[in-house]
Amino acid sequence: MSSTAANDILKALMNLPCVDAAELWSCTEGPELDVSMNGEVLSMVHIRSWLISSHSDGTIKVWDARKRVPRLIQEVREHSKAVTCLYVPRPYDKLYSGSLDKTIRVWSIKQEEIHCIHVHDVKEVVHELTASDKVACFSSQGTGVRSIIGQGFQNMLTSTKLSSALH
Repeated sequence: MSSTAANDILKALMNLPCVDAAELWSCTEGPELDVSMNGEVLSMVHIRSWLISSHSDGTIKVWDARKRVPRLIQEVREHSKAVTCLYVPRPYDKLYSGSLDKTIRVWSIKQEEIHCIHVHDVKEVVHELTASDKVACFSSQGTGVRSIIGQGFQNMLTSTKLSSALH
């Protein structure tokens, strides 16, 4: 791809209302970390100066990513099976984790650590999830998307209901 085309694509991305230009960055390859003692890394999110990773053994790790080599700040294991997905909505004060243990956990994000504040037993494995302050939606092995509204109420969402719930 030519640098002109890449520049045009970058400009178009930065003008989209859903893209925060501060979240776009230039990256260089850093050192590789061996985290194999916790199995595969299944998901990662980057917020502020943190990198949060989820692993196949059920652990979630919080890393200080301000240096060239990330430093482990916290390791928690509250899921009993693989943590398949992570999501952090704005204003970046909560973390949602989905797992093969059929739960979605809500974590509060504090200065140097995360704490589990709620567990949703969703009765199905969680492969992907997204959330807002009103609803969390996840996909499982079926064809639909399920939602959690309030304190654990679940229902099947159509694409129209999903769109209106997330906006």
